[in-house]
Amino acid sequence: MDVFTDRPFAGNPLAVFPVPDGLTAAQMQAIASEMNLSETTFVMEPEGDGDARVRIFTPALELPFAGHPSVGTACELVRLGIVAAVEPVTRVVLELDVGPTLVEVEVSDGVPVAATCIRGRRRSARRSRESAPPPSCVSRSKTSTTSSTPCRWTPALPTRSSR
Repeated sequence: MDVFTDRPFAGNPLAVFPVPDGLTAAQMQAIASEMNLSETTFVMEPEGDGDARVRIFTPALELPFAGHPSVGTACELVRLGIVAAVEPVTRVVLELDVGPTLVEVEVSDGVPVAATCIRGRRRSARRSRESAPPPSCVSRSKTSTTSSTPCRWTPALPTRSSR
């Protein structure tokens, strides 16, 4: 999927793997390295009271938190129906390595159109609340789609392995 844009193949790409049962951390890291995107997320069954346990990987390492993959993954969970869409705002709690992270996903006509990631009292990432077209889905491969949802926050993270 693409985050921080309103059209396919623009913005920040993000690979989201829902329910990767049985994968080890080493396998997730290998997949993220193969994808070679700034971040790749793996969505698992929640361990606590959240909606999903999410692990975030760059091609080089695992991250405890990052805004772009958090908002993108939450929107994808709503788009896929893993988290039921509630209009106008769907609250998604991601279980990240930094703890439960709330993402408020704005929904219009059953489709996620924007999101805000909230950590504690401070807002960590904010996506556009302006009118935006619904996310479009363009097939990229058998395991991935491109869903474009605008966002205005970009983390600075290591994206390349030193190999």
